[in-house]
Parts: sequence; structure tokens; C-alpha cells
Amino acid sequence: MSENEAMDEQRTTTSRPPAAGNATTPESENPTQATSNESKQGDQSTASESDSIDRAEQMVAEWGIRAEEIGGQIGRQLIRLGARAREEAEDIWAEAHELRRSWSSEQSERPH
Repeated sequence: MSENEAMDEQRTTTSRPPAAGNATTPESENPTQATSNESKQGDQSTASESDSIDRAEQMVAEWGIRAEEIGGQIGRQLIRLGARAREEAEDIWAEAHELRRSWSSEQSERPH
């Protein structure tokens, strides 16, 4: 075989279209199969994105519930703290008035 014949043989081999139903044809050479696989990959990525979004929404909902619980606990503790502070202030006020009354009565009983 001459060099020209070898080159012609090589060109026809590489430019020959794939046989119908040939399972060994790469996806890049079979546009129908490549499109089908891209579609499947697209469906899978869409499903995985949807699952990711669902998980993220669920996490945000759980965080919201937890934040409400923590906010409620903090609110109740602040109410208790306020009540205790008010009681202490009332006790201090009452003791101050008692001291003033006793001091006033001692002053009025003393001769001038």
C-alpha cells in the first residue's frame, strides 16, 4: 500500500458515520444519546437542587421555631427579673419611710 492509499484509508475510517445501534459509539458522536443523557443529568441536578432548597427551608423553619422558644424564655426571665427588682425597690422604699418616720418621731420628742 502506498503512502497516499494509506492516508485515504485513514480518512475514510475516521469520517465514517457510526452504525445504527452501535453500543460502542461515544456519547459525543451520538447527539441523540448525548441529549438524552444531558436531559437526565438536568433532571437529576434539578431534583438535587430542589432537595437542597427543601432542606434549607426546613432548617430555616427549625431555626425560626428555636428562635421563638429562646425569645419566649428570655422574655419570661426578664419579667421575673423585673418583678424581683420592683419588690426590692418597694422594700427599700418602705424601709426608707420607716426610718424617716422613726427619725421624725425622735426629733419631735426631743426638747428644743
